[in-house]
Amino acid sequence: MKFLKFNPAREFFFENSIPSQFLHSVDGLINQQLNKVENDFHFTPRADVTETENAYNVHVLLPGIKKEDVSVEVLKNKLVISGERKLRTENDTRKFHTVESFEGKFKRVFHLTENIDKENIEAKMEDGILSIELKKVANTVEKTAVTIK
Repeated sequence: MKFLKFNPAREFFFENSIPSQFLHSVDGLINQQLNKVENDFHFTPRADVTETENAYNVHVLLPGIKKEDVSVEVLKNKLVISGERKLRTENDTRKFHTVESFEGKFKRVFHLTENIDKENIEAKMEDGILSIELKKVANTVEKTAVTIK
């Protein structure tokens, strides 16, 4: 069986409409950027954020990651999700032909609105999806009458 090298430029552009030399150059640049580690984080997991009347829900796709390798914190008014995916071990003797999944450290930061109940945030991990429920609190806007002189 022959394995083809991952070619992101070919995936992005139509293979026959762009000269192959240009595709090769773009492919090299993209792979170079994919291998560059910025801020010590290797990848950014995908997330969906939805809103209901009573809460915001964040669903982060973390396939193959154990919940012990994930951290969820609230720092000031930011929800910070971080962790690490470990694909290989020291005793791993497998020969990888194609690796399209990311490994290493990851981090996602979401800015929270003021109407979040930061004391009652619930998180659970099931089937590779981290689900976080951020319950809303009623806006407590105090009304003060001002006497006009």
